[in-house]
Amino acid sequence: MSTMTWYLVSFLVLAAANSNVLVTADCPDGWMKHQQCYLFSHDKLSWTGAIVMCKLLGGYLAEVQSESEKTFLDTMAHQINNHFWIGAHDSVQEGSFVWATSREPVSVQHFLHTPDNYGNNEGCVEIDSNGEWNDNNCMTAFQYICERPAVGEELIGR
Repeated sequence: MSTMTWYLVSFLVLAAANSNVLVTADCPDGWMKHQQCYLFSHDKLSWTGAIVMCKLLGGYLAEVQSESEKTFLDTMAHQINNHFWIGAHDSVQEGSFVWATSREPVSVQHFLHTPDNYGNNEGCVEIDSNGEWNDNNCMTAFQYICERPAVGEELIGR
């Protein structure tokens, strides 16, 4: 290693140690990068089947944590023009939606016209082909959106 290269590497290591540097990596093949990595499935499963499949693929059923993320997922569902399961449900207490993985509460403001628990049988949340959220029967087979962090993404520094 030349002296110049050694100084450059030393500088970069010191700079990273004294500040927060995010080293990013790509998403796995077939996954899309936004704030995380997302897989929009081609197959259709029940909501619980989608939970299992996302876990097998190294992720979890998508959980919306920001308006930017919501806009991205809603727009993609609309562009693909299909219904997609996401990780929200109210199986524990009717009307109190939570995320399946984090167990954090879901804001009902994300729903345009629903949730309405139609037929007293809707406990899982989909993004419909219009990009709108809806509660639906968990046994319905829909496509699904898995989420996971980018491979190799880490914060270097403090």
